[in-house]
Amino acid sequence: VWSYDPIAESWTQHANMPARRGLAAVHALGDQIFVVGGWDKTDLSADEDQPEAGAMLAYTPATDTWSQMPQMPHARLLYGSDVVNGEIVVFFGVTDGPLVEIFNPETQTWRAGTDPEVPLDAG
Repeated sequence: VWSYDPIAESWTQHANMPARRGLAAVHALGDQIFVVGGWDKTDLSADEDQPEAGAMLAYTPATDTWSQMPQMPHARLLYGSDVVNGEIVVFFGVTDGPLVEIFNPETQTWRAGTDPEVPLDAG
């Protein structure tokens, strides 16, 4: 992990992530940076579920440390994610779970969200 200081025009290296991630969602929330889901394989053609697809890590810049966070209840790939009202919301994508799941960083818990009222076209 690296950060860039545009005033000093310099890069600083920080603690390495405990596991590599690609196709993950990343959010700065409170005093942490959350890395949600993703993939750690170089071959994305594998059909089997991968445990990292539901994993979540948090980086705390003040202490330069990483920690494991509660895993998403349902792994998903190729999904959307955003922060809404101080919570991380993951939605849609390839999953066998609900269309929307929400993480509350204060309670460190996940819950299912409300599916859209209009059914979605699977195509």
